[in-house]
Amino acid sequence: HTGWIVFWIPLFLFIYFFSYIPEVSQGNLNIFKFSWITSLNINLDLYLDGLSLLFALIITGIGTLVVFYSIYYMSKETEELGNFYVYLLLFMGAMLGLVLSDNIFVLYVYWELTSISSFLLIAYWYQRKNSRYGALKSMLITIAGGLSMLAGFIILSLITDVYSIRSMLDQVDIIASHHLFIPAMLLILMGAFTKSAQFPFSIW
Repeated sequence: HTGWIVFWIPLFLFIYFFSYIPEVSQGNLNIFKFSWITSLNINLDLYLDGLSLLFALIITGIGTLVVFYSIYYMSKETEELGNFYVYLLLFMGAMLGLVLSDNIFVLYVYWELTSISSFLLIAYWYQRKNSRYGALKSMLITIAGGLSMLAGFIILSLITDVYSIRSMLDQVDIIASHHLFIPAMLLILMGAFTKSAQFPFSIW
């Protein structure tokens, strides 16, 4: 079964992140910097602290269990397992990038990747009309919400003149006192509400 090959990927990642617990619990922060669009000061900066480590462990831990369960749930004779596991790993990778990103625009890219991979997973049984309809509805709602979130991120970057989440946290007082703070937060919350299917976006 293809799942036995895929199973080791999230398990290895879970063990890898688990090894950081002693270091992070002592208050040490791990920052990994990778150049990307240097002309716009947009880099693939990853930031591992207690909160991001917690979510990374949840993503990889539950991901390991999902793959294990799928081995006994998905038939290797009747299902296109290759497609399923590609979509699943894409979804897990996008979520990891989301919780580890320090740059708000890189975070947005991962945010929309979760929408695309969710669309692919929901539409996995594309022969079924309901699957296609549900996938399309989810993608339209979550991508629209993502664009709203992007607008909020742009406003925050204009207020602070930085793209780093950690740097923005150092300017909380400036952000909170700015007249565009409320619109920015409402736009960002719109993205969060659509992604998590909160009312009134729970229809997908």
